[in-house]
Amino acid sequence: MKLHDNNLISFVLMVVALICFAQKSTAQTNFGVSLGSNFSSIRYSDANNRELIKEHKKIKTGLNAGLFIRQNINPIIIVGSDLEYSRKGLKYNQQGLKKGKIKLNYLTWSAMGYINASPKKRWRLYPGIGIYSSFMINGKFTHTLTKTGEKTTKPIDFKSNNYEYTRWDAGLQLAIIMTLKNTPWELMLAYQHGMIESSKRNADSFKNRNLKLVIQYNLSSLIK
Repeated sequence: MKLHDNNLISFVLMVVALICFAQKSTAQTNFGVSLGSNFSSIRYSDANNRELIKEHKKIKTGLNAGLFIRQNINPIIIVGSDLEYSRKGLKYNQQGLKKGKIKLNYLTWSAMGYINASPKKRWRLYPGIGIYSSFMINGKFTHTLTKTGEKTTKPIDFKSNNYEYTRWDAGLQLAIIMTLKNTPWELMLAYQHGMIESSKRNADSFKNRNLKLVIQYNLSSLIK
C-alpha cells in the first residue's frame, strides 16, 4: 500500500474519531440488521497491461449481511459502524482458453461519519465517508476450459507459502443512506475503494473495488 493511501486512511479515521469523542455520551443510538448485494470487481496495479484488464473486467455479484450501529450526535452529524459478512470476487474470460470466477468471503468492519443533508424533509439523505477493513475467511477458484468443458474448483490455501491472496483488505468507503421519516426501513448505497494489494504476485497484483446496495432495518425503533 502506498504512502499517500496510508495518509488518506489515517486522516479519515482521525476525523471520525474526533467527531465521536468530542460529543456527549448521551447521543441517541440506533442499531439494526442489514442485507444486500455486492457488485465487485478489481483494479490492476499495472494499468498498462490492457489484455489482463480486459480479461478480468467483469463484475461479480455477491451477498452481504450484518449489523449496524449509529449515533445521532446532533440533528446534523451522525457517526456509525457496521460489521458484516461480505462476498466479493471477480469473473474472467482468458483469451478463449478458459473462463471462471473467484469467490472471496470476508468479515468486514467499517467506521463512518454522516451528515443529515435534508433534516426537515420526510425523505432524509445521509451522505457519509469513512474507512473499512476486511479479513478474508476463505475463498475458492472455479474455472472451466472452453474447448472441453472440464470444470475445476480449488480452495485458497492460506497455509501454503505460495498462495496468491492476502487475507486483509482495507480502504476508503463512500456511502449515502436514504430513510423515510417514522419508518424503520433504510436503503444504503456504498462504494468501497480498496487500497491494499489483494494479490501477492507482482505481475498481476490488484486492489478490490465494490459497490453494495443494502436494505437496513432499524431494530431500535421497536423499543422506543
